[in-house]
Amino acid sequence: MNQTSIEASELRYRRLFESAQDGILILDGKTGAIVDANPFLTEKIGYSREELLGKMLWQIGAFVDIEAAKKAFVELEHQGYIRYEDLQLRRKDGSLMDVEFVSNAYDVGGDRVYQCNIRDITEQYMLREALASQELRYRRLFEAAQDGILILDGKTGAIVDANPFLTDSIGYGREELIGKMLWQIGAFVDIGAAKNAFSELERKGYIRYEDLQLRRKDGSLMDVEFISNAYDVGGVRVYQCNIRDITARCQLEGATRAAEARFRALIENVADLIAVLAPDGAIRFISPSVRQIAGFEPSECIGRGFADFIEASDLPAAKSLVDRLLKSTGEPVQYALRHRHKSGVTIDMEGLARYLPNEPGINGIVVTLRDVTLRNQWEDELRDSKRLIEGILNAIPVRVFWKDSNLVYLGCNAPFAQDAVFADPQQLIGRDDYQMGWHEQAELYRNDDRAVIESGLAKNLIEEPQTTPGGEVITLLTSKLPLRDEQGRVVGVLGTYMDITESKQQGIALARKVRALKALSAGNSALVHAENEEQLYADMVRAVVESGGYRMAWVGLLEPGEGSPIRPVGVFGDDTGYVPTMQISWSDSLLGGGPMGQCARSGQPIVSRDIDSDPAMAPWRDKALAAGFAAAAAFPLKDGDRVFGALAIYATDTLAFDDDELALLNEMTDDLAYGALNLRAGVLHAENLRQLGRSMESTVAALASTVEIRDPYTAGHQRRVAEIAVSIGALLGLPEHQLQGLDFAATIHDIGKLSIPAEILSKPSRLTAIEYALVQGHAEAGFEIVKDIDFPWPVAEMIRQHHEREDGSGYPRGLKGEQILLEAKILAVADVVESINSHRPYRPARGIDVALDEIYRGRGTLYDAEVADVCLKLFRERGYKIPD
Repeated sequence: MNQTSIEASELRYRRLFESAQDGILILDGKTGAIVDANPFLTEKIGYSREELLGKMLWQIGAFVDIEAAKKAFVELEHQGYIRYEDLQLRRKDGSLMDVEFVSNAYDVGGDRVYQCNIRDITEQYMLREALASQELRYRRLFEAAQDGILILDGKTGAIVDANPFLTDSIGYGREELIGKMLWQIGAFVDIGAAKNAFSELERKGYIRYEDLQLRRKDGSLMDVEFISNAYDVGGVRVYQCNIRDITARCQLEGATRAAEARFRALIENVADLIAVLAPDGAIRFISPSVRQIAGFEPSECIGRGFADFIEASDLPAAKSLVDRLLKSTGEPVQYALRHRHKSGVTIDMEGLARYLPNEPGINGIVVTLRDVTLRNQWEDELRDSKRLIEGILNAIPVRVFWKDSNLVYLGCNAPFAQDAVFADPQQLIGRDDYQMGWHEQAELYRNDDRAVIESGLAKNLIEEPQTTPGGEVITLLTSKLPLRDEQGRVVGVLGTYMDITESKQQGIALARKVRALKALSAGNSALVHAENEEQLYADMVRAVVESGGYRMAWVGLLEPGEGSPIRPVGVFGDDTGYVPTMQISWSDSLLGGGPMGQCARSGQPIVSRDIDSDPAMAPWRDKALAAGFAAAAAFPLKDGDRVFGALAIYATDTLAFDDDELALLNEMTDDLAYGALNLRAGVLHAENLRQLGRSMESTVAALASTVEIRDPYTAGHQRRVAEIAVSIGALLGLPEHQLQGLDFAATIHDIGKLSIPAEILSKPSRLTAIEYALVQGHAEAGFEIVKDIDFPWPVAEMIRQHHEREDGSGYPRGLKGEQILLEAKILAVADVVESINSHRPYRPARGIDVALDEIYRGRGTLYDAEVADVCLKLFRERGYKIPD
C-alpha cells in the first residue's frame, strides 16, 4: 500500500471516528493518558477535547466514580479488554448518564493503544424490556404451541425441555424426557434423528424429515414432520426440534432472529449499520452489522446502488433524500425508510445521513441506520389496541368518562361528548363539570366523585338529575368506581351512566295508573258490599282517598231549582271543610264554571290540571290551595244520557290525571253510577258481583297493556305464559275460580319489569352482575305494584313467588317446598318453558324440546315434581302447542 492509500484510509477512518454515534476515547497503551476523543463523546459529557487530552481517566470528573480507575487500567493492561454494563457517568454539569463502557487493546504501527467505547444505553434499556416481553411471548408460544417442541443441549444432545403439546401427543411425561437422548426415547427409536443424525445436526445446524411416523407410548403411530435447527441462546448452543402433526397442520408464528455481533474494531463495535455512499448512491463501504440487520454479507452490498435495498414503495422518498443531501451544506439529515431484508421481508429503518463531498476518503454520503421494525410494530399494535377500545367505547349506548384526582376530565366516549355538546371527546380533556352544560349539578357530581376517591369504594346505580344544554332536566342512572394506578393507589374516578328519564316517566305514569287501579278495585268492593245509595257514595269516596292515594273526593247530585245547585252526598279527605263552604252550581254561570259544573252540563270528564293558574277555578282557588289541592277532576254519574251527579277527585300534584288515569277513574265512576241506579231500583246483589268480575278483568287488562306498550317481548311472553299455566292447572284439576286467579297473575306476572330501564330489558348481550341484580328485583317490584289491589286471589304473592324454586335456590326470598303457592309453582314452570322456547334480544329461540328437557332435569329440585310431570304430559302426550 503506497503512502497516498495509507493517508486516504487513515482519513476515511478518521471521518468515521468523528461521525460515530458512540463516544470513543483512545488511551496511550503505556501511560493510560487520553490521546483522542471523538465529538460525540465530548458533546455527551460536556467536556471539550482539550480538557480530556493528556489526562488519565480517573482525573476526569465524568469518570471519577466508575471502576475504570487505576486498578481497572492495570486489568486492561493485563487482559487487553474490560467491559462495564449499566454504568453511570457524571457529566460536567453534574447530571448522570447511563452508559455501557467497553475497552479493547490493539496495536497501531507497533504502538499499544486502548480504545474505550462509551454508549448511551437509555434506548437499550427500552430494548431490554422489549426483549423480556418477547421472551415471555416466546415462552407462552412454546407452551401453547400446537406443534410438539423439544429443546436439546447443543453439546450433549440431551433433552432439556419439551412442551405440553408434545408430551400429550406422544404419551410420555415431561419428566420421562428431560435428560434423555432422542435415541433413548421409544417414540424416536425408529426415526433418522438418531446418533448419526445428531452428528449431522451438529455439522449442518439443520435437519428435516417429512412424512415421518412416530410411535406413541401406547404403541400407536402418528404421522409428523420433524425439523431441527441449531441456534445460540446467550452464547450457548441449543437445538430446537419441531414435531408437527401433519394430519392437522397449524402454522406456528414467530421466527428467531440471530443476535447481532456487538463489539469488534472501531466500526464493528457499533451495533448500528454504517455505510458510505458515492454521490450517485453506490455503496462504497458498509459495516459488518449488515449481516445481522439485513441478512447480507458486506461483499454482496459493495458497488450496488443504495436503492437496490429499499422497499419499492419507498423509492421516491429515497431519491428525494439523496437529492436533498446533495443540495445540503453538510448538515445531518434524519430520515426513515423501509428496507428489504435478504429473506424478502420488509424492515423499518431510521437513520442519520450527512453529505461530505470535500472530505478526502469520503467524498460522498455517510449513513448510520438503525432497525426499528419491532418498535414500529409495538407502536402499531398500541395504536390498533387504542382504536379498538375507542371503537367499543363509542359504540356502546352507555356514557363513559374518567377524571383525575382533581376532578378534571381525562377522557370520555363519543356518546358522553355528544351529551355535553362537544363534537370530539378530545375537546373535554382538561375541563371540569363547571364548564359543562350541566353546571347546575356540577357540585353534586363532584361530591360523588370525592366520596369515591376518598373512600376507595364504588357508588353503583345512583339516580341523579342532569340539566341538558337545552334546559331540559333528565334523570341519569350513574355508577362510579375508583380509578387506580399500578400500585393500587386511587388516582381518579371512572364513571358510567344511562339516561333513564323515559323509564322514570313511565314509572310515574305507572304509579298514577296503579293508583287509579287501586281506587277502581276498592270502589268495586264498595259496590258489592253497599246496602244503600248513601253508603255506596260514602264507601266509594273513602276508597278513592285511602286506596287510591288521592287527597280528597266527594260525590254531588244535581238539584233542580234556583241556581241549579250540586248537593254533596259523600265526602272524604276534606280536613279543612272545603266542600261544605263551596257554592257550586251546574248552571252556565261563574259558579258553574269549575270541573263539577262543566262535567254536569257536558256529561264528559273535566280536568283542572293546575288549580293555581286555571281561571275557571277562581271562585274556589284560595281555599283549594290552602287545603293542599293542586289539580282536580270531575266524572259524570249518568243514567243513560242523563247526568244525575258527579264524582270530584283532588290531587296534590299537577302531573295527576293523565289519559290512562282518567280512563280508569271514568270507568270507576261508571261502575258507581251503575251500582247507585241498581240500588235505587232494588236490583239483586248478584248483578253487582258480576260487575265486579268484569272490573277485575279490566284491571288486569289495563296492567298488561302497560307492559305491552313498554316491552313487546315481555307482553307476548306474559300472554303465552298465562295460556300454558292455565292449561297445566286445568290438567291438575284446579277449580275454575282458582284457574281464573292463576290466569290473572300470569297475565301480569312480569309487571315489575316496568321498574327496570328499557335499555337493560332490550340489551342484545349478556347482562352484567349489576344489571342482572336489577332484573331480579322485578318479582318484588311487581308485588309492590299490585299488593293493594283487592283481588279475590293472592295475585300479588303469585307474582312475587314465580321465581322461587323447590330447593330454595330461587329469589327474591329463597322460599322452598310448601312455602311456595301452588299457583306460583305452576307459573314458574310455564315461565321457564315459554322463555326457553322464545326469542330474546340476547339470543335466538332454543325450541320446545330444550325447554322440556330443562323441566325434566329440574323435576323435584327446581320445579314441583307433580307440576313438572303434568307439564311434560301436556306437551308430549296431549300434543299441546304454545299459541303465537
